[in-house]
Amino acid sequence: MLKITEQYIPKGNKNRPAHPMSPKYITIHDTGNASKGAGAKNHAIYAGRGVNEVGYHFVVDDKNIYQLLPLTENAWHAGDGGSGTGNRQSIAIEICENPESNRTTAEKNAQQLAAYLMKKYGIPTSNIKQHHDWNGKNCPHIIRARKNGWNDFIAAIKKEYEALFTPLRIGNVEIRNRFAMAPMAMGQLDDHWAYKQESIDHFTERARGGTGLIITGANFIENRIEKHRKASFPCPLEDPQSYMTQLKKMSDNIHAYNSKLFVQLTAGLGRSAIPAMILDNTFVAPSATTNRWDPSIQHRALTTEEIYELIKDFATCAMLAKMGG
Repeated sequence: MLKITEQYIPKGNKNRPAHPMSPKYITIHDTGNASKGAGAKNHAIYAGRGVNEVGYHFVVDDKNIYQLLPLTENAWHAGDGGSGTGNRQSIAIEICENPESNRTTAEKNAQQLAAYLMKKYGIPTSNIKQHHDWNGKNCPHIIRARKNGWNDFIAAIKKEYEALFTPLRIGNVEIRNRFAMAPMAMGQLDDHWAYKQESIDHFTERARGGTGLIITGANFIENRIEKHRKASFPCPLEDPQSYMTQLKKMSDNIHAYNSKLFVQLTAGLGRSAIPAMILDNTFVAPSATTNRWDPSIQHRALTTEEIYELIKDFATCAMLAKMGG
């Protein structure tokens, strides 16, 4: 499945009613717009204008998935009234039909999205509905027009759903399913630049919830060449023993749920460093350049000797991460 881009309809728009919702159904729509350029991105932009009351949670084409509403809020999409089950309890997925979009791929993206939502909310395939089921409209008309179109569409969702639980191998590591937590800078650090218990608990909960692979946010491999303010990036070499102790707690917890932990290592932030995160004006980059956020800040080029140091630090930190479980 493609990455989901969040582009929420502004609060207060008439197509964001904001009634609380606990999803029990998924509703499949066609956009009904076969115009050139009427892909997911442009539908998301149009929906953001709030021209009318019609809204939906996702819009999908062959290259993009846009989420327009939180899944804790309803949308007016099913045409079954203000208290209708479709409008108040179902997640709306719109499939684009613009001519430059590959319709087969767009439907596959919608199927993968539906399978993901089934897993997340415990929704059975019997609760995946056509717009037609709520108010009799011929929608999704492209799927409905094909012989066995809807049955084949549901069968494909079932196949995608089952695939989510198929083991995956990365090198010699087997991941128990296809759910992975991507790296995000969200760790909390103790005084030794190691993970705090709050971070350990956070990642453990992701494993307990069924995530097969958890990838930490970035860990700095050094804090000498590019000096960092302590934020959300651990640094194994600041206090190797403390780092390994905390990482071992986290990895043991995650492994207890038969999930795997990958540690992301980084040489530093380079030109993408937020200036406030760098101490003592130690702005560096692979070559001399300016800062991404503040072009008035100059980054000097790393020396050859420093590059060799970083290579050694990568190896040392990888060893520490392995020793930490």
